Amino acid sequence: MKKILFLTAFFFVNCFAVAQKTNSINSSLLTINEKKYLGENEAFLINSLGNPISKENYFFEMDDQYAVKYKYNGIVFYVSEGVINSFEITSNSFTFIKHDIKIGSSIEVLKKYFPLSFNNRSTRQEGIILTLTDIDKFVVFEWSYWKVSKISVLDY
Repeated sequence: MKKILFLTAFFFVNCFAVAQKTNSINSSLLTINEKKYLGENEAFLINSLGNPISKENYFFEMDDQYAVKYKYNGIVFYVSEGVINSFEITSNSFTFIKHDIKIGSSIEVLKKYFPLSFNNRSTRQEGIILTLTDIDKFVVFEWSYWKVSKISVLDY
C-alpha cells in the first residue's frame, strides 16, 4: 500500500513537472485485449474475465475511499463504488491499447507509439507516463531489461 502511495505521489510530481513533455490520449483508447474496462461495472468485469482468483477489500488512502481488489492471473482491477477505477497488468496474456503492447514487449514499441513520453522519460526510473485528456488518471509503463514489465492506470 505504501509503495502504491509513494509511486502515485512520485508520478504525480513527475507528471506535473513534465506535463508538456508527455503523450496524452483519451481514456476511451485504454483497451485490454481490445475491450474497454475502465469505468465499466463489476458485472462487465466478471462477464468478461470470469470469477477472480481472489477478491479483497482495499483502501485508497489518497481518496479516503474503500474499493474491492479483483485479482486475476496477471491482472488486477480496483473497483470503487461498483465501477472499475484502475488496473495493473503483469502478464503477456493481455494486450494494451495496441496489439503489440504487452508485458515482455521491447520498450521500442512504446517509443513507436508514444515518442514524446519515451524521449522525455526520467533517467531515474524505468518507466514512461501517458496523461489522459478526459479524466484525472495517468498510465505508467514500467520496464526491466528493456522489456515492458508492468502497465498501470492510476489516479493522480
